[in-house]
Amino acid sequence: MPAQTINDRIAAALTRLQCSERDLAAETGISQFSISQIVSGQKTPTISEVMLITEALGLPFDQLSGSQIADRVEVAARSTNSSAMDEMRAQLVQLLEIEAHLTDMGL
Repeated sequence: MPAQTINDRIAAALTRLQCSERDLAAETGISQFSISQIVSGQKTPTISEVMLITEALGLPFDQLSGSQIADRVEVAARSTNSSAMDEMRAQLVQLLEIEAHLTDMGL
């Protein structure tokens, strides 16, 4: 079975979350035509489109990108607020995933 593409993961997320392409377009500001092309695999989404889609769907970047960076990241820092540490870790993971995605694209 071939590996899932980012397009496949976006299409599956839309189905799983019962979100229409029209709703996603309205939430992200990406044209419905572009969303349709992404979902059908006719267009590879840009990094900014992936970021908008993950935010609109409430999903972590790695879930759509297929990155497993989050599984490998350990954060060692001091904080008096546990939720602040969780947020910092999430931001760090997102930045590392973006960097890995850009590297994979040769940018």
